[in-house]
Amino acid sequence: MTPSNAASLTSYFLGFKSAFQGGFNSAIDPDLWKLFAMEVPSTAREEVYQWLGNHSKMREWLGARIIRKLKAHEYRIKNRKFELTEEVFEDDIEDGQLAELKPRFEDMGEEVALLPNDILFAVLNEGKSVLGYDGVPLFSTSHPVGSGVDSNYETGSAEPWILVDNRRARRRPVIYQPRRAPRFVRKDRPTDDNMFFEGKAIYGADRRDGAGPGFWQTAFLSEDDLDATNFDDALAQMGEVQNDEGRNLGIDPTLLITTKANRAAVNALINVERLANGASNPNYKRVQVVLTDLLDVA
Repeated sequence: MTPSNAASLTSYFLGFKSAFQGGFNSAIDPDLWKLFAMEVPSTAREEVYQWLGNHSKMREWLGARIIRKLKAHEYRIKNRKFELTEEVFEDDIEDGQLAELKPRFEDMGEEVALLPNDILFAVLNEGKSVLGYDGVPLFSTSHPVGSGVDSNYETGSAEPWILVDNRRARRRPVIYQPRRAPRFVRKDRPTDDNMFFEGKAIYGADRRDGAGPGFWQTAFLSEDDLDATNFDDALAQMGEVQNDEGRNLGIDPTLLITTKANRAAVNALINVERLANGASNPNYKRVQVVLTDLLDVA
């Protein structure tokens, strides 16, 4: 083929785009983030979340209404731009190397599909330092509640594990803020500078997304051993979380996220019906479990 032939270049672009889409569609567990994050579509450069932290509950109507004012949180999540770009030699296009080049674009599509997992797990992994709406890290021993403080973090030196109450789609510990869907673009025309000066075609993918801490009350990070004692203690602490008015929020963990190094501990704690002494395991199938290499708490 002749590189200057627009129809041929378009044919190759469509082939690469098809490979990209194939990789995008075949990515493994691209929606893992949906288990612990809430999606809040964005329409601007950044979004303001004044409503975070307001956990008012219904009360019996006696006398005048009690008006609960929104707290003056100015918590913002900025959108970020992400890209992945590949170059292809003009000679390879001219010599018909489509089949040999397709795997590169399949990999590109897969990576683009997995980006939400990457940035949302990053919030968990950086949760001891990234600040939430209340001005302290997502995982902290000093979340301000009413006139006191509350904790959703147990320090230690063991493999990290996180409990999450994900029963309510709009009450999750992490926020995913999609701004622009992925797109696949080209710079492969003979008049493009990269083709004219270097003989290289360029193809790229990009998207815009944001991520940040959400409702800290629905998650608990422990770096202590994953055993029945520590697990039950974390459950109890989460179950005691209150709003600023002193009313229990009814948090009840449904998800356990941990590293693959904790596989044996998970099996002993969650996946066996009976304990070593023959007694029933009270934590059998208590929570859904996610074992993942994406969890790497700093």
